[in-house]
Amino acid sequence: MSLELHSVHKQYSDKQVLRGINLSIKKGTFLALLGPSGCGKTTLLQSIAGLTSINGGKIIIDGKVVSEPGREVPIEKREIGMVFQDFALWPYECF
Repeated sequence: MSLELHSVHKQYSDKQVLRGINLSIKKGTFLALLGPSGCGKTTLLQSIAGLTSINGGKIIIDGKVVSEPGREVPIEKREIGMVFQDFALWPYECF
């Protein structure tokens, strides 16, 4: 699976979180996102997965535009998985 981000922007109210993110990842490539808390890593991953919409730019998966302002491919059709750092789905421990 390939992934391209073209000038991706995300803003919550008056706070700009993502500013013109450009990225191209070829099939078979591993990538790690590193940065301090609050820098936009989670917002970027949620945007790619389809959990949040972007305010500008395009997200392209395998050559198909899956996200741009006014157009969102549903989460289930993106074939992207996301594992959260903590157990946000259950209020109790599973193990």
